[in-house]
Amino acid sequence: LSGIPGKVDTEGGFVSDLWLQGKLQDILDYNEFDAITTHLLWARVAHFAGLLSADAYEREQALTRELLRDEIEKGKAHFVRYLEEWDRLVALTKKRD
Repeated sequence: LSGIPGKVDTEGGFVSDLWLQGKLQDILDYNEFDAITTHLLWARVAHFAGLLSADAYEREQALTRELLRDEIEKGKAHFVRYLEEWDRLVALTKKRD
């Protein structure tokens, strides 16, 4: 509903299985997705609470996208999936406006 990705490729309940399978990078990727989502949700709540203006909220989203693109350039290809999902959700929420 918010246009912000939640769980992209896995969920918290599967982290122990990833650990047992030795998929530590998948766990790191999952945690990075969660951190970005938490930040975006915090910014949204702050905006609705009047702590961030509409301009500041849009700027925070733009900065987050910039950060993700920078991280992709540094080799964190899993963020491509995050940006794709974010774009998909934003497009869906704009269709309802």
